[in-house]
Order: sequence, then C-alpha cells, then structure tokens
Amino acid sequence: ITPSTKVLYFESISNPTLAVADIPSLSAIAHEKNVKVVVDNTFSPMIISPAKLGADVVIHSISKYISGGADV
Repeated sequence: ITPSTKVLYFESISNPTLAVADIPSLSAIAHEKNVKVVVDNTFSPMIISPAKLGADVVIHSISKYISGGADV
C-alpha cells in the first residue's frame, strides 16, 4: 500500500490457485491506511461472507456458480 492507494482489490477463493485470502488481516491493514477493500467473491458466494470479515464492497459474477454452470 502506497500513499496513493485508494482500493485494495482481491479475490477469495482465488482462481485458479484456490488460495484463500486472510480477509480480516488484509482489511485491517487497508483500513489503517484509509484504503477501501473490494473482494471478488465469485468463486465462493455461499461459503465466505467477506462483508462480515471486513470488506467494504463484495462483488459476484452471476455467470459462474450462482447461475448454475455459466449458462446465463
């Protein structure tokens, strides 16, 4: 994070590595610097709730899991 950073954007669970981000820790670090946290939760919308873990904005793609196999 630099002085010009406005947003910390990441995905959890990440694709294709399946890495799980430490959302509470990343959010705490970002918020200390007045940086907003945006989490792409497309891969795990039914498993992880980033908003409850400190994210300011959570996004999902309905062309994946939610649509039942990218058939939208």
